[in-house]
Amino acid sequence: MSRLSPAFTHLPQSLTPAFVPADAGAGFEQMIHDCIGDRAYRIFEESGRINGHDAENWKQAESEILRNGLDVRDAGRWLSVSGELANVAPASVQILVRPRRVLIRADAPGQIFFAVELTSEVDPETAIASTKEGALKLMVRKRG
Repeated sequence: MSRLSPAFTHLPQSLTPAFVPADAGAGFEQMIHDCIGDRAYRIFEESGRINGHDAENWKQAESEILRNGLDVRDAGRWLSVSGELANVAPASVQILVRPRRVLIRADAPGQIFFAVELTSEVDPETAIASTKEGALKLMVRKRG
C-alpha cells in the first residue's frame, strides 16, 4: 500500500463556507434567536430588572448580536451578497439562505452573526459562496 506524499499531509483549509441545509434551517434560526434572547435577558438584568422594556431590550440585543456589513447588489438574474469576515476561518462559516433573508454564523474569537434582508426573492438552492482573504462573496439566483 502506498503512503501519501508529504505534500498532501497539510492541505489548506477549505475556502468554501458551509451552507446550512434547508431541513436544519429552523434549528439554525432558533440558535440565533436564543443568543439574542440570552443577551436581551442580560440587558434586563443589567438595567435593574425593570419590567416593561422587553421590546427595547430585544432590539438592543439584536443590534449587538446581528452585525451589519453585508452588501446586497443586484446582478441581473442574481443577487450578490458580500462582506468582510476578518479573522474568521473559512471552514467556520455557515450560511443559511432563505427566499428573502441570508443569515451567517462564523467563529472568530466568539461567534459572529450577520443577517441581511434581500431586495428580491431568491432560490436558496442556487446559492454559491466563497471566501478570499477575509472577504465573503455569495451569489444566489433570483426567482421568477
